[in-house]
Amino acid sequence: MSEKLFDGLYDESELTAKKAEAFDKIADMFYDRNFGATSKSEIELLMFSILMDGMIHKYSNGDVLDMNACSDYNMAKMLGIKQSAVKNLKLKKQARYPVEFDWRKSLESIKDSIRYDSRKNKVIIPAHRHTAWQQRNSDTT
Repeated sequence: MSEKLFDGLYDESELTAKKAEAFDKIADMFYDRNFGATSKSEIELLMFSILMDGMIHKYSNGDVLDMNACSDYNMAKMLGIKQSAVKNLKLKKQARYPVEFDWRKSLESIKDSIRYDSRKNKVIIPAHRHTAWQQRNSDTT
């Protein structure tokens, strides 16, 4: 994770504390277990959890998360990994480092853009550039 990526998730006043908190989590993983025994996948999961928590912090407005900003596609592009890897990391992250989140409110905020494709027998949830969350936030700034 680049410093620039992490820095963009927090205000200047929060950044130093969040970096120290992230370091403490990583150090605990190494020192509370046998040093060097932590697997690469465990380290990656913790690093992803730290990033995802920052994304939730930055892109949530009360109870609503900007699903576009945190989409598998955008996160895969940002991290340089496959979308399927992001999806798996999100599932593992929530299982290991859970965050209380009412997804229903975020889904409700995009309900007008959800469509059913009867030919493919699929529900389509398009990722719009300007989501309802972004609209509400731009109205208040």
